[in-house]
Amino acid sequence: MKKFFFSNMIRMLCILITVGLLASCNTGTQTGGTNPDEKVTITISFDALNLVGGGELDDIFAEFYRENPNIIIESVPMVATSPEMTAKIASGNAPDLFRLEGVTSLPGMASKGLLLELDDYIAKSDKIVLDNLYDVYNVFRFDGMEAGKGPIYGTVKDWSIDTQMWINKKMFRDAGLRVPTKNEPLTYDELSVACHTFFKMNEDGEVVQLGLTGLYGIVQTIEVLLAQQGKSMWSEDFNTTTLLEPDTRKAVEYYLGLQKNGGMESPLNPANTYYSWFIEGKAAMVNFGYWMASQLANDNNLQIDLDDVELVPGPIWDKNKRFSACLAGTGSAIYKKTKHPDEAFKVFEYIHFGSSADTRAQKAFGLPIDRTKISLLPQDTPFLKMAYESVLDDAEYASSDVRINPFANFTSVNATFEKYYIPVLFGQDTLDNALQKINDELNILTKEGKEILGVD
Repeated sequence: MKKFFFSNMIRMLCILITVGLLASCNTGTQTGGTNPDEKVTITISFDALNLVGGGELDDIFAEFYRENPNIIIESVPMVATSPEMTAKIASGNAPDLFRLEGVTSLPGMASKGLLLELDDYIAKSDKIVLDNLYDVYNVFRFDGMEAGKGPIYGTVKDWSIDTQMWINKKMFRDAGLRVPTKNEPLTYDELSVACHTFFKMNEDGEVVQLGLTGLYGIVQTIEVLLAQQGKSMWSEDFNTTTLLEPDTRKAVEYYLGLQKNGGMESPLNPANTYYSWFIEGKAAMVNFGYWMASQLANDNNLQIDLDDVELVPGPIWDKNKRFSACLAGTGSAIYKKTKHPDEAFKVFEYIHFGSSADTRAQKAFGLPIDRTKISLLPQDTPFLKMAYESVLDDAEYASSDVRINPFANFTSVNATFEKYYIPVLFGQDTLDNALQKINDELNILTKEGKEILGVD
């Protein structure tokens, strides 16, 4: 009797232990949604405007809901690097799907362990074929030190060659300058001459015409210039800047010269908006890539002839070597602590590779990341066909050599640069003094960032 009793007790204990172990394996932050009938809410930091240009969320996801009736999508729009998002992450209430820039934001978020690796999901997906994607999707890779390498954390939604420029050909012809084309971009020397040629002030000292508007921030712009020379404003290990080295100083000096002498929009010579100055014929060039194609094509208030507008590559350092780059790469990634990773990935697939991606391509939101959707871009007018051909040509030269420091917050880096650079622009400090201060503060920012992450 005792033997039977103890035998059964042992058997029961084994069953309980096994059940307990299995239960513990199925607990945690990622449940995966094992019950197909369970209603699951996936929060995304996109709004309808980001997704397809406006409308109702239920309409945008109507097809998705038919295929996934158990998933509810809730929009909580916010910037991935905003204080609001930081607070949500700290409180454990972050969205399941982050909208973020792959170039400037992903390395920092990935290095903090906030993002879910998607390689296994993508390998099983019947909607994503990596060989069909433009290489720019690699800005959503990060190996702990360098962007463009390592695990995949997301992908670009719609993208453009951010170094491209829209030009007013008539203004170039009237000024007696060579008109750049998609096959013969301006060199940096030619850009400098053009900017200074176009600059005009009225009798009251007000700026009435500029060469270039809409340029990206100083950090990205300098990195683009240096990347074309195989250099960077950061050391190989990101421990220090190269701002005190001659080549980097020369790049900053070039940028300063364009702004200080009036050729380019700046706090010294501001333009109310990059777009309005261009369409009013007050700026000869605007640095904003393919994004502006549909805006220009559908604008009834243009004060310039659309036949005089062309999309051309950005300036090049070596006239014999083409260079282009994506400087933002907005897309999405999944929160590592999402409670429903499988469902979140389905939403991710639909946004980037489903019918909403088709709608964005048809509206010329930007280049779809999937090459098989390129034919959806509008080409029904000579202007749109020109833009289509120009951006596809330049996309073949897209480089991922523009480096962003993953250990120093990008917004803080830009703010530090501007804090000391702007006084130089207004003649209140010297460039060498400013570069020394920027160098010292950015090195401290990087050191602190590495210490927080436990990186040598």
